[in-house]
Amino acid sequence: MGPLSSVGEEAQVSPNVRIWPSKNVEPGATLNSNLIWGYAAHRNLFGQRGVSGLANVDIIPEFAVKLGAAYGSTLKPGNHVTVSRDQRPISRMVSRSLIAGLMSVGVNVQNLEATSIPVARSIVPTLEVVGGIHVRVHPERSDHLLIEFFDRKGINISKGAEKKIEGAFFKEDFRRAQLQEIGNVVNVSQAIDLYSRSFEKHLNVQAIHHSSSKVVIDYAYALSGAVLPQLLAKFGCDAVVLNASLTQIAPTNADREGLLNQLGHVVEALKATFGVQVSANGEQLILVDETGSPIRGEPLTALMVDMILTAHPRGTVVVPVHTSSAVELIARRHDGRVLRTKANPTALMEACQTNSNTVWGRVGKWALFFHNCILASMRCFALLS
Repeated sequence: MGPLSSVGEEAQVSPNVRIWPSKNVEPGATLNSNLIWGYAAHRNLFGQRGVSGLANVDIIPEFAVKLGAAYGSTLKPGNHVTVSRDQRPISRMVSRSLIAGLMSVGVNVQNLEATSIPVARSIVPTLEVVGGIHVRVHPERSDHLLIEFFDRKGINISKGAEKKIEGAFFKEDFRRAQLQEIGNVVNVSQAIDLYSRSFEKHLNVQAIHHSSSKVVIDYAYALSGAVLPQLLAKFGCDAVVLNASLTQIAPTNADREGLLNQLGHVVEALKATFGVQVSANGEQLILVDETGSPIRGEPLTALMVDMILTAHPRGTVVVPVHTSSAVELIARRHDGRVLRTKANPTALMEACQTNSNTVWGRVGKWALFFHNCILASMRCFALLS
């Protein structure tokens, strides 16, 4: 063990494993390989939103191969899963390593390649696979990667499923497929078309067609720019698009604030009904009103609840336990119901899935199924204008 390194209580370090200087092995952690590049060996693999870590430091190809094999070992040989990612080179590298790990344990892969996360989620039940993986640059930390695992419904896997993957990962308890049982990879090219067709069934297209609203959308150089233009054109929406090209480097928080300021000026200059900035690979949004002022955080939650329940009276909205009590006051005006859950994505998504009357769900800064939210917003504005 190198100088200035520490090993916590009840941590397990395998024989002949080297720990470089200034490293930290957390209490209860299991370390089976040399700790050279990362800063620490963690007790738990999963955080609140999946597996995250410094890109190409904590999450490297070797780690991803092992993670893919661990996940695949919790599934049956011959099962099919989807793998998707954002457009960044680091995400491409890690997703290919995950695919290699899955194939090595006899799991077949439906490769969605560069796909926004709402599309990746929705296509899982359509393809009838048992689950999926999505890799992206972390929405709040541009130097980190985030790897999320979906169940067969397209929502984040349960804590029990996470523990099974962690157990296989730390124990390195992987099965090895025979040569004839190695998994196969198929590239899925029609993901956006499948998403568009299923999405259209949930919209009042006539309300949008007859709307006089003008919307300005800032894609912030992300993959949603490859999805929303097709949907908006199909529904006859008057939309002005900003920053729809794809970049290989993720915008920083400061970059997004600059783009948001630009969006406000455009909305005001064009006298648009509202604007919206898309981020987090399609799961996060900030609205801009007709004066160019941004609406986010709790005010955005309150606005979305009011608009959604205006369009869907007596519906149920799902929010985390720490959300402002203003949502109950708004729901009461529409004979609606507020369902509060634990402050993690899995709990919220499960509540949305199990309650058939749910019309909207939100956790943290993420609005579930972003494209649904933006087009629902357009529909609400159409009904109110």
